[in-house]
Amino acid sequence: MSAIVVTPTPRRCAGLIAGPILPARQRNPNPPKLIAWTIYKIAAKQSWMALVDATDEREAIEKAAEEPKTEAQRLIAVRHRTPPEPPRPAV
Repeated sequence: MSAIVVTPTPRRCAGLIAGPILPARQRNPNPPKLIAWTIYKIAAKQSWMALVDATDEREAIEKAAEEPKTEAQRLIAVRHRTPPEPPRPAV
C-alpha cells in the first residue's frame, strides 16, 4: 500500500523584489483628447439628440443630460463616425 504525500507549495517571501526598482511613472502632462460623441434618446424609437465633445462616454451623457427635461438614464452615447476621406488620385 502506497501513501500519498502532500507537500506544501513554496511560499514567496514578502518584501523581496525580483527585478530592479524602477522610478515612479510620471503622469501625462497633456489632458485627455476630446472625442465627438453622438447622443441618442431612448424612447419607443431611438432618436438623435445632440453631438457632444467629451473624453469618454459617461462625460458625454452627463453633458447631454444638462439640457432641460432629459434624464441621463434615457440617453446613450455612440462614438461619432466621420466619413472616410476619398482616395486622392495618383499624380
